[in-house]
Amino acid sequence: MDREKKEEIVRIVVEMLSEENIHSITTRRIADRAKINPAMVNYYFGSKKELLKEAMVKSSQIDVISTEKKDPRKAMFDLLMNMCEKILTLSRFEDAYFSDIIQRDSKAIRHEVHMQIKLYFKDQGRDDKYGSMAYRIVGFLMLASSDFESYYRYMGVDIRNKNALRNLISSQLDEILGNPL
Repeated sequence: MDREKKEEIVRIVVEMLSEENIHSITTRRIADRAKINPAMVNYYFGSKKELLKEAMVKSSQIDVISTEKKDPRKAMFDLLMNMCEKILTLSRFEDAYFSDIIQRDSKAIRHEVHMQIKLYFKDQGRDDKYGSMAYRIVGFLMLASSDFESYYRYMGVDIRNKNALRNLISSQLDEILGNPL
């Protein structure tokens, strides 16, 4: 019973994180939505911060989505979009703990983008060139997403806006791969 209730509370907080700013989420509001006493948050998680961390980890898993039977360029776009959205979500929670999650998941994303670049060019050319392309695009987008305020200040583009993020990713793919999507 405790495990099910704990999972339900995490799910509720994941929903809240997708709807609002992390700083507006209070223990009382979590408890109200979960229909529990606010003290239960500390009972199950030790603190609100630990609950938020658990919810952020759950909501931030960067999915290396299935790319089989997909156009390689579209597969890269989807992977990069997913990565940037997750990093933008994590960056709202100012905690160094999440940089480890981002680094871990970025390795899987870089590898998958590398494989899709090879497919895109039909495996013509040197493998180190494709690896460099993958590293360049993933690294740039990770940096822009994790420091979106500086990106906005210098480039005038707010990538928290989904259309602006789509345009940024498309332009980066155009630059690396050539011919627009």
